[in-house]
Amino acid sequence: MSITDARRRRALHAVAGLIGLLAVTPAAQASGLQVSPVLVTITERSAILKLSNVTTDAMRAQVRVFRWDQVEGTDRLRPTDDVLASPPMIDVGGNGRQIVRLVRRDMTSAQGGPCETAYRLRVDELPAPKMRPSKSGLDFRMSYSIPLFVTAARCRKDHPRLSWRIGGEGASRTLTVANGGSRHAQLAAATIIGRGGQRQPISQGLMGYVLPGSSMHFPVRGNVQIPAEGMIEVMINGQKASWPVRSAASGQ
Repeated sequence: MSITDARRRRALHAVAGLIGLLAVTPAAQASGLQVSPVLVTITERSAILKLSNVTTDAMRAQVRVFRWDQVEGTDRLRPTDDVLASPPMIDVGGNGRQIVRLVRRDMTSAQGGPCETAYRLRVDELPAPKMRPSKSGLDFRMSYSIPLFVTAARCRKDHPRLSWRIGGEGASRTLTVANGGSRHAQLAAATIIGRGGQRQPISQGLMGYVLPGSSMHFPVRGNVQIPAEGMIEVMINGQKASWPVRSAASGQ
C-alpha cells in the first residue's frame, strides 16, 4: 500500500463512526463494507438492514442497537433490547450480501405510546475467521452509526416543530434548535437571511438531528453576521424550509 493509500484509509476510518450523522446518500460506503439504508424507520414490526462486502475477502460484522436520547444538547446512547438485530453477528463472504432484520420486541405501545422513539444502530466490521494479515502490518476495520426511528403509524404525517436562537460571541457562538414536535428533524444546508436579503451560509452539509422534545446546539463559525431579526433557510428531513431566527443579543 502506498503512503497516499494509507492516509486515505486512515481518514476513512476516522470518519466512519460519524457516517450515520453526516451521510445523506442512499448507502454508506467505506473500505469493503457497505451498509444500506443509512436511516431506518420502523412503522410496523420490523425493517431490513443490508450489509454488502465489495472485497474478495470474507468479513464478519456485528450489529448492536442503542436507545438514543439528547440531554442538555448532547447525544446519549444506552444499550437496549427494545429492538433486536437478527442475527446480531453475521459473516459476509467475498463480494457477498447479507440481510439483518430489525425487529420490535413489544408492539403494545404502537397505539398509545410516543409518536417516535429514537435509536442508533452500531455496525462494526470485525476480524473474519482466518483473516490474512495486512501486508502493511496495519489492520483497518469500519464502524457505522445509523439512526433508527420507531414511528407510530398514526404519526407518519406529523412534522417537527422547531424554534431557532443564536447566542454567544466570537468562536463560542451557537445556533440552538429546539424541537417541540413529535418527529425528529434532520438539519442540513443552513443559511441565515437578513432583512435585506443578505445570505450567509452556516452549514453546507448535514448539521445533525434534533429529536422530539429536545434541544441541540450547533456551532456558528466564520464571519457570519447575525441579524437581530432574520430568517434561517434550511433543509429539514430533505425538504427546504424557512423559519424565523433571532439573536439572543436582541433581547427579544
